[in-house]
Amino acid sequence: MEKTLDAPFVTTVRARGVGEFIIRWRHVLRHALLPAVTLGGWLIGGLLGGAVITEKVFGRPGLGTVTLGAVLTHDVPVVLTVVLLAAFIHVAASTLLDILYVLIDPRLRAQ
Repeated sequence: MEKTLDAPFVTTVRARGVGEFIIRWRHVLRHALLPAVTLGGWLIGGLLGGAVITEKVFGRPGLGTVTLGAVLTHDVPVVLTVVLLAAFIHVAASTLLDILYVLIDPRLRAQ
């Protein structure tokens, strides 16, 4: 957000007499949200991948523990189900992020 505050379009908006709150809320935040949304999508994949470690550290059984047990016992249907569920979650999150990109950045609507 700090980098965007130094952009030329912000200087133009300030020259028009727009208040600092409106500049930050309406103009700068829109440009700063795109990298944050991208990082959020990347973190979803990391959360899915780190489930086993997190469950082992905190001693809470969950999907990661089920997956680890299924892999160790060669339970193929359970492993396939968990992999398909993780893939579905990742595809759904990616689709939602793409929709958010269009809502945040109006330049993407024309494409």
